Amino acid sequence: MIITRSRLDSAGRSMNQGSSTGSAMESESEDSPGTSFNSSLDLLEEQEDLAGACHQINIPDGRLSAEGDLHLSRTVLRVEPVDTGDSNASFSIKLSTSHYAFSLKRSSSIRTLSSFYTLASILKSQHSDAALPSLPVRPLVYLQSSRSRAEQLATWLSGLLVNRLLLSNRALHLFLQTHLSIERIKENADGTRDDQVVDFTKSDRSKDGFHSLFGSSYKGSRNMLEDQQ
Repeated sequence: MIITRSRLDSAGRSMNQGSSTGSAMESESEDSPGTSFNSSLDLLEEQEDLAGACHQINIPDGRLSAEGDLHLSRTVLRVEPVDTGDSNASFSIKLSTSHYAFSLKRSSSIRTLSSFYTLASILKSQHSDAALPSLPVRPLVYLQSSRSRAEQLATWLSGLLVNRLLLSNRALHLFLQTHLSIERIKENADGTRDDQVVDFTKSDRSKDGFHSLFGSSYKGSRNMLEDQQ
């Protein structure tokens, strides 16, 4: 497993800090069939005014291709501080991945600093026997710079994603790939709600499925029926 950390400057340019742990799948190997990783890499190239941290992660896949080789999946995680107009320290989480475990290949969410600690508490209660990475000590983290916080939060999330047991945790997926409040995510963890990660772009495209099949003839027929009502 490889985690490559790229610290971003104020213009969003990468200031690489390479680090690796364990034996990794080669980073220059081909992606899984039918999956492009170019969309992941552009998270490193986006030009934004906010400074943050960007990690490239090889999450173990475990599946075999038709040729008998292991599927490779790559993930880019970007965490940046954002100004939401209130007193809460908040961070943007951008995820781009080719891993099959995720419902969305690209997602973005904004989370408060305190919500990271709530998620950590949820994961600890649901996986009491798992070796979970640790967040920085809470009182001290507020004394650190926004960039330092972003780096530590990105490191923590990266540690969660390479844990096979945590990778299937619903609360983690809702945290990363939805805009649900942390309170609602906690309700899902408690079993009182059953929310899912939804790809709204697919939902929008499927609203008028007949029009996509029959084109203008369907639209004309529908308008004629509406006029007769």
